[in-house]
Amino acid sequence: MSYPLTNLNGVAASAHAFRVTLRLLFSSTNCPDDLEAIIEALMENDWDQSTIPAIQLESLYAHLDSGLIAEALSEWNVESHRMRDWGYPFWRDDHLDWWDGECRKVDCKLCGHKNNRYEFPILNEKNGKEIWTGSTCIVKYGVTVDGDACSENALKLLNKMKGKSKAAQTRHEWREAHPSADEAMDVVRKMARLAGRKYLDRRVRSHLPNEYNKRRKGFAIWAKAAVKFYDKKEYLTTQRTEQLFEADFDGDTSECRPGQMWRTAIWLQKEWDRAYESSGLKGVHVHWDKFIADHPNMSDSERYRICQFKSYGYTEDDLYGYNREMLRRIEEAHRPKAEVKAEEEKASKEASSEAAKCPWV
Repeated sequence: MSYPLTNLNGVAASAHAFRVTLRLLFSSTNCPDDLEAIIEALMENDWDQSTIPAIQLESLYAHLDSGLIAEALSEWNVESHRMRDWGYPFWRDDHLDWWDGECRKVDCKLCGHKNNRYEFPILNEKNGKEIWTGSTCIVKYGVTVDGDACSENALKLLNKMKGKSKAAQTRHEWREAHPSADEAMDVVRKMARLAGRKYLDRRVRSHLPNEYNKRRKGFAIWAKAAVKFYDKKEYLTTQRTEQLFEADFDGDTSECRPGQMWRTAIWLQKEWDRAYESSGLKGVHVHWDKFIADHPNMSDSERYRICQFKSYGYTEDDLYGYNREMLRRIEEAHRPKAEVKAEEEKASKEASSEAAKCPWV
């Protein structure tokens, strides 16, 4: 004789729903004592209802109602940040505490579903009991996740943790396969700042190859997206990986072809350094860098103006009026006191000598 439930936990009382709901009820604080013994007997007999006396089944079904089950479910909450990824256990620092070093799949402790990759802890906040289960049971039976009772948000939170673990696995495997990634991206990142300029200095530009400007703009678009993604994820997409590492480079520098971004960055930097040296602009920048280093007590406004001279590529001969006077004041303020005193004494002696030559003074 069987006693099928028509509605259990808001769904048809299939064998799956029957096991999960009663297991949660059994571990809750509101489980009646007489039901606890019956549920325990069912679990010991692998949920075979035929092994339980009919009177006990009648008692079980008589006590089960939506209110009792809802109250039991309200005690449980999933702590999503403790998720275990058995397919890639290394994403958690404490994986040695629960991973046996071999098994990469686990069975659900609630419904018995086998070969799960992800496992979440359901914690009873009243009695501290804990059950590890897959995400399907959590969403299907309305267990809260991180205190959120909405099933849509619960699924979103669970998927977020899965995505975090998958990203960790992708990052680990990608970086193992591309050990020179940081070196390559440092080259790209350095060149991206230069390639992204709206305008290039006309003195340097006149020494650059004709195709340089077109190639640098194309590279700048790619590099900006690649660097942003890499800095956030620490790996690259398959397409960008092929563009950075895997395409052959035949030495042709006439166009920026997909698959040659690393070498393109090197070529752009090399051509820029050559033109920068030929233009004389490097000497101007070195001069102003030395000026700033030799005059550390400048005011902020004076330092700002010197940096402007450097960025504009001005030499001291290009300056006039107030700017020339400002340089004179800065140099005067930084002269050694002994030198200033010596010049003052020299000027005083010269004045005295001149006075001696003029008796009417």
